[in-house]
Amino acid sequence: MMNHESKSSRRKLRMLLPIMMTTLFLGACSEKASIEKETAPNADTISKEPVELSIYWMYNSSSEQLFMEQFGNSIVKKYPNISFKWVSAASVGFDAVVTNKEKVDIFYGNINNAAALSDAGYLRDITPLAKKQNFNLEQVEPKALDMLASANNGVLPGLPSYLNYHVLYYNRDIFDKFGVAYPKNGMTWDETYDLARKVTRLEGGTQYVGFSHQFLNGTLIQLNSYGQEVFVPKTNKVTINEGQWPNILRTFQRFFDIPGHEYLVGTGTVDAFIKEQRLAMRVGLASYVSDPTQLPPNWDVVSLPVFSDLPKVGSGIEPIYFYLSSLSEKPNEAFAAMTAILSEEGQLTLLRRGQLPALKMPNIAEKMAQEVPSLKGKNASALTFNNFPAVTSFTKEAAAVRPPFTEAITAVMTGKSDVNTALRTAQEKAERTMEERKAAGLAK
Repeated sequence: MMNHESKSSRRKLRMLLPIMMTTLFLGACSEKASIEKETAPNADTISKEPVELSIYWMYNSSSEQLFMEQFGNSIVKKYPNISFKWVSAASVGFDAVVTNKEKVDIFYGNINNAAALSDAGYLRDITPLAKKQNFNLEQVEPKALDMLASANNGVLPGLPSYLNYHVLYYNRDIFDKFGVAYPKNGMTWDETYDLARKVTRLEGGTQYVGFSHQFLNGTLIQLNSYGQEVFVPKTNKVTINEGQWPNILRTFQRFFDIPGHEYLVGTGTVDAFIKEQRLAMRVGLASYVSDPTQLPPNWDVVSLPVFSDLPKVGSGIEPIYFYLSSLSEKPNEAFAAMTAILSEEGQLTLLRRGQLPALKMPNIAEKMAQEVPSLKGKNASALTFNNFPAVTSFTKEAAAVRPPFTEAITAVMTGKSDVNTALRTAQEKAERTMEERKAAGLAK
């Protein structure tokens, strides 16, 4: 039985609760207001008059409608006075843009476009504008910023819109057909290889293939889980024939040594996985979860397999960036437009398309499971299961030595060369390339 003192204490607590809850609510509102004030653009720096921004899309695909759906509508909602002149590489080549010194305001492209934009003199440092407009760079995925700054001599010339990275898709029907357990989150490459062996079969005149990596060369070189470099900027040294490279190549070579297995990359992977539906597992972009044209009818997804000594370390990221042009006559408005994409609302628009936000956000997998219709009943946890590895260099020197390494990877995977010979040959070619660049004054 409750005593008198306990009843009195309970009564006092009930009287205090509304006051405590009000205090907590006001405190939370105050904290939110503080955050919004910290990151809100300085309105005095942005024109309220009609402003047209020139956007150059550094890809041949896509359309102005897609640009508006992904990005433009979010910008216009926040800044109704801004409109766009959208041009893509399909209609005007980048060489023509450079030759004519077109006054583009914003370039849209990936990390590999930084070198071309730098050579053309189109890059500028955005950090003064970030400070001027009270934009907090710390709310953005730091690896995406580090990657871009490292590709531009430490200067940050743009902002990421979303992050590309890789996951493993699979066709449930093939696993069901052969009575093999489905892939799962956290698998190692050894476990994935064992699965690939079990579902690589000739059945009813159809050759089923266990595994393929759509972007094998690019991922191994630029987005590998070890953060292994092909060129180390600090030492100006080519590093193709050392470190983890032999281990990485052998890990993938064995898949293509499975009897009946084929070397499927690029469109070969797409056709076998989607049209022919004879490919069991395919590494592809995480954003494919919202694109039915990239997947067979009965698909699911798991995290990218990992090396046994790197648990929960997946692929590197390949952010898609908006670069602020050095020739823009409207830099304040252009930068404000870029930051609108990095608002929570702008990032949720991309999240609903299956694109991983570049803005730090809690519970992303849960949000994607709720917001992306095609993820209903799928393993949405795969999208955020792994951690990102160390960032590799995207300098001009690193880009210059990649071609011989790409040749080496293809030679190994197609059985035309062993790992040791291929890497040694690529190292020698890359070193000659660097000597030629030094002689031409293009490298240190």
